[in-house]
Amino acid sequence: AWRGKDATVLLVDVGSAMCGQAALVEGGKVTKAEAALGVARSIVQQKLLFMPKHEVGIIFFGTAETRNDLAQDGYGSVVVANDGKLEVPDLAMVKSLTFCPSGGVESDAINGLIVALDFLIKKTRDLKY
Repeated sequence: AWRGKDATVLLVDVGSAMCGQAALVEGGKVTKAEAALGVARSIVQQKLLFMPKHEVGIIFFGTAETRNDLAQDGYGSVVVANDGKLEVPDLAMVKSLTFCPSGGVESDAINGLIVALDFLIKKTRDLKY
């Protein structure tokens, strides 16, 4: 049966609330943001290996910088990763989830969600999914 493309946007909080310790591991402490990045990395790896037509976008909120299409409208501390692309996962995307972007500022999940929805609508508007 024909299976169309799917699109997923991963929204990851790296704000001040996520800088706290989540667990102790053999290598030391792991923050909540690092744990969230690990989950996101696992999702991207699964898409890379088992869903070759699935497209993924990554958005971080609670970041020290702002890079998104709605920044001028006041949606700050939100970064659309991978140069604002919604694309099939590759090893570069997996590697981009290895390190936490500069975060630690007050995060606003609603701002992140609005930017994510805007991103998804703009990237999928004229495509079949």
